[in-house]
Amino acid sequence: MLHVEIETEMPASISVLEEVKEPIEADVELVSEISQLAKTIENIEARVSSSETAIEEVKQDIAAVKSSWYAYTKIVEWIGSWKCSRCKFCENGVCKAWKLAETAIEELKKSLGEDAIAVVDGIARFRVEKVPVLGALCPLFKPHT
Repeated sequence: MLHVEIETEMPASISVLEEVKEPIEADVELVSEISQLAKTIENIEARVSSSETAIEEVKQDIAAVKSSWYAYTKIVEWIGSWKCSRCKFCENGVCKAWKLAETAIEELKKSLGEDAIAVVDGIARFRVEKVPVLGALCPLFKPHT
């Protein structure tokens, strides 16, 4: 007959654990807060990604509009140049049909550039050779006769 002795004493490591009231604790609230924070961060990341996509689309739209705007501006300048070169009011690249009020001169220089305004015989006038768009828009155009 085989005789086996069973040790009833617990190892030292287990006895130490028994002395600690609760060796493992779980803070459910903290886990819940971290989970909520992770969801919030994921939502923010998704919105940032979506915003980046939208920004790229807007950039593409702006580039398309800019390209079209450039083409239209060039066409208007060409038409304006053609009209100015044939208008009886245009002399040496200056339009004599319009007189500029003193109050408008500085603002126009800032907007159109210093060289867009010429003073001829004491009167401020548009230098249409520098701003041919004005010729395209001018309702006073009269061809040379």
